[in-house]
Amino acid sequence: MTRLESPAQSKQANNTRIIKETHLREEHMHRNPLSFKGIEIPSLYKKLRIVVCNLFNAKCPDHPITQSTVSKIESNFRETGDVKDLPKSERQKISQDKKIDIARTVYEQGLSHKQIGDRLNINDSTITQTAQWHDDMSSKSYKCDTDS
Repeated sequence: MTRLESPAQSKQANNTRIIKETHLREEHMHRNPLSFKGIEIPSLYKKLRIVVCNLFNAKCPDHPITQSTVSKIESNFRETGDVKDLPKSERQKISQDKKIDIARTVYEQGLSHKQIGDRLNINDSTITQTAQWHDDMSSKSYKCDTDS
């Protein structure tokens, strides 16, 4: 307030200044929607991620999280409306009986792993692993020596 202005005039001038600043901010937002008051929203979001990460790590130092984790949780929340992980489908396990069938087929028929995989509808790498397992089991001796 200058000496020549009354309190009412000073208040009016202040209101006018605020209205102009608000108008300029709105105008700037229309020109660059990712900026507000000269602050880029992505950099603001990054700062908030850092703050969330730091707050969590201060509260739970035994289970620290990264900014990447915060981003993934936020993204998951935007997509699903929840922060819980979606249920995961477990890969199917091959039964011991099927492994034995594979091993028999490998040794009895002399087929390639690809041919066996096609017949049994199993991945080639599974056939290879099972064949290696069978070789390991076959090479171990479980005989008891009864002569001694």
